[in-house]
Amino acid sequence: MTRSTARSHVQSVLSKLGVHSQREAVIEAARHGLVSVETGEWIAG
Repeated sequence: MTRSTARSHVQSVLSKLGVHSQREAVIEAARHGLVSVETGEWIAG
């Protein structure tokens, strides 16, 4: 996979999540209880 393809896939996922950056995606994950703000680890569900 080329770097360009990877970027395209990331942008596609971000768009589907309704965010503009990977940082915003992590913030949304924390808001929904999917990731720990303190440790940065994913919360098993």
